[in-house]
Amino acid sequence: MWRNPKFWGPYLPERQWATVREDNSLDGSCWEDFTHNDATKRVYRWGEDGLLGVCDIGANLCASPAFWNGVDPILKERLFGLTGPQGCHGEDVKELYYYLENTTDHTYMKALYKYPQSLFPYQQLIEENNKPYKGSEYEILDTGVFDKGYWDIFVEYAKDTPGSLLCRYTVHNRSQKETKLVLLPQFSFRNTWAWTSSDKPKPDFRQVSDRCIEASFEKGVFILEFYKDGAMPKELIFTENANKTNSSAYVKDGFHQYIVRGDETSVCKSERSSNYNLIHGTKCAAVYELVVPPSEKKQVKWTLYPASGDSIKHLTNKQFEEIFMWRLSKTNQLYDSLLPVITMEEEKKLIRQAYAGLLWSKQFYCYSVDLWIKDKLQNELFEQVQSCTRTLEKEPIIRNVGWEHMRCQDIISMPDKWEFPWFATWDLAFHMLPFVRIDPQFAMEQILLLLSDRYMHPSGQLPAYEFDFGDVNPPVHAWACLKVFHVTKCLPFLKKCFHRLLINFTWWMNTKQTSKRNLFTGGFLGMDNISVLDRSNVPEGMQLYQADATGWMAFYCLCMLEISVELVQKGDNVYEDMALRFFNQFISIVTTLNDSVKNGGLWHDHDKFYYDVIDIGRKSTPIRVQSMVGLVPLFATTHLHFESNAGLDNLISKLKEEAENNSEYILNCEDGIALVAVPREKQKHLFTHVFDEAEFLSPYGIRSLSKIYKEKPYIFTLDGEKKVLKYAPGESDSRLFGGNSNWRGPVWMCMNYLLTESLEIYHKIHNPEYTMTHGSLAETAKEISRRIVSIFKTGEQGYRPVHGNLENYKSDAHWKDLILFYEYFHGHSGKGCGASHQTGWTSLIIEFIHNLNK
Repeated sequence: MWRNPKFWGPYLPERQWATVREDNSLDGSCWEDFTHNDATKRVYRWGEDGLLGVCDIGANLCASPAFWNGVDPILKERLFGLTGPQGCHGEDVKELYYYLENTTDHTYMKALYKYPQSLFPYQQLIEENNKPYKGSEYEILDTGVFDKGYWDIFVEYAKDTPGSLLCRYTVHNRSQKETKLVLLPQFSFRNTWAWTSSDKPKPDFRQVSDRCIEASFEKGVFILEFYKDGAMPKELIFTENANKTNSSAYVKDGFHQYIVRGDETSVCKSERSSNYNLIHGTKCAAVYELVVPPSEKKQVKWTLYPASGDSIKHLTNKQFEEIFMWRLSKTNQLYDSLLPVITMEEEKKLIRQAYAGLLWSKQFYCYSVDLWIKDKLQNELFEQVQSCTRTLEKEPIIRNVGWEHMRCQDIISMPDKWEFPWFATWDLAFHMLPFVRIDPQFAMEQILLLLSDRYMHPSGQLPAYEFDFGDVNPPVHAWACLKVFHVTKCLPFLKKCFHRLLINFTWWMNTKQTSKRNLFTGGFLGMDNISVLDRSNVPEGMQLYQADATGWMAFYCLCMLEISVELVQKGDNVYEDMALRFFNQFISIVTTLNDSVKNGGLWHDHDKFYYDVIDIGRKSTPIRVQSMVGLVPLFATTHLHFESNAGLDNLISKLKEEAENNSEYILNCEDGIALVAVPREKQKHLFTHVFDEAEFLSPYGIRSLSKIYKEKPYIFTLDGEKKVLKYAPGESDSRLFGGNSNWRGPVWMCMNYLLTESLEIYHKIHNPEYTMTHGSLAETAKEISRRIVSIFKTGEQGYRPVHGNLENYKSDAHWKDLILFYEYFHGHSGKGCGASHQTGWTSLIIEFIHNLNK
């Protein structure tokens, strides 16, 4: 397996602690059950984590650096952040790190970590963020800790031959005094032996010379070598990646105990014995004590090669450096070939960092739900509860019951390696647009992975995310499938997707269609707190009809119709019947959607907007919030261009016939037929709202909620209780869904992308004179793209809006070219909000730049 060019990669999460997978609590409070402090000493069950680390495809052998500035209470082995209950708006990483380079096979990777030389402000960050919310998060730069000197630590990886891995840490002293840093390249085997009984030999690191370690595990034998050039390791140390037991003196936090507390008994090292065979463990490290002059740098290097018989490959320093130069040259060639139409250097650098983050965010994800549930039920706390005679106020929470079929051991594109170290189905669909440009095979594999029997529920539902696989994400998987197919032209991929998607579509029709035929519900549908009420917990006896759920289903119908047409045009007439089926379903949905609220639809005749409607008893009441919920129907549009009529006679005839009866939704064009969920007159009304800067249009894209609610909050009374929704352009001021993200005013790139794509289709199917304030609909789409891209570009003010008005990023040479790819963006200033490394769907910036350069 190590001959696979992708055998080593950035698959090691930045956080495993406090995930659902590691939660053994009674109440499902994973944040409290497994804290950041616990992570230093408590062994994980389902994965590993590390700081800017790497591992093999199965996350068996993991490598990552650890640091100590001489004053912190713990080694810096992993990233620190606030838990959900601690943060103002939910969990949030409080570190500064940047993904700078990566390639599809991870032959060259580079990242940067900024480490304070003074005491890391752990407690200060917790205390300040526990204070009443003041409109923005308290971040690590607010502490001033970097004004006292810091380390820039560049982490680089390269590959030579199959199975090999080279690493170079470059440590820069960004201060005016000579400073010491303890650096540990550390390696561990993921603990798989403590949970099951197996005859397989336990993996092992064993010292074989003063600077070489042999790593043996089921994938092979590898030789780890630390280089003489530059800094020399003080010593090699070993411990066990294991919990504290009576049988072992060496445990997971042995290095912490040894380096920070000086406990000589906590590690195994060669000074204790002249016999190297006795020096071994399942976790090892080399100890470097780097004394770096002011504004100078030092390097640490190591290599990992498969052992080939009795020969061990040793590189000279010149050979080591030549491999890095060669891989960097190849990386430059890759991006030069990807970006031939991009002319601006700033845009090229932006795309390159966006791809770096996207590729670094591929993670090994291990979660067998059935085994996890069994582990939890056998937990000592649960046994105590089950044997207790008293009645609990609440039943113990066991997540994902009903999803026991899920057995995941895969490399998956994740939203974020710290805040969201788990897959989200609709996020992943958006990731595949930039991915298919750089790695089409991986894009196809990812789309099919979530449609496979190991992930898709037997009922046909796609899993949402690990906190609740049974939640519902917007059905964008078919759309992503089409986007990937348009690049790969792979018919077997398209056919396989179609058959699996058909099962999922049927699940939607059977479970999310409401009592009013052709209207749908689905809960929050990814847009957490966008409504005035919690759409996932509608009071018993009430029914919610959702404008976005219904719009998404119209969108889904059109995607399936497009796939059917593609397959017929490629010579398989069997799919013509399916095309007609999805066409008829589309017409049924949009006819009901566009009926007025008073007649059972979702269109409000007076407000000229689509709304959610709630049935309370026999009364239907619109929830008159003008938000992205009411704009989703705009996404449901397509322009069918027929390459030939072969096999499509019945469909074309049917469409033309129906065009006479449903001229609102079907338009005959010179080069095909267009379908729209929103009739032309309603489009004009919605566009009037969307492109009004007093409502949805911000300087940085389309807001998720109209700005009108800034001065006039929306009030809705339900069961005698007043619920208030107010425009909030930045982080959430509501704890709904944990307050972790905010859809009440910020700009979300995913929805802006779907809107601009729809505008381009509307431009094709309407007459050229159909214009808005910013010109034609195509020109308007470009204007939105330009505003989105401007978030990341240095403007007249001298800084990138994404970083706000922070001085560090304005002119400092060590900061100004670094970019963070946030989850969403402030509706006024463009400042990044939410997860700071959500390069997943924020890598859509690549697509916006390409759209501007077409």
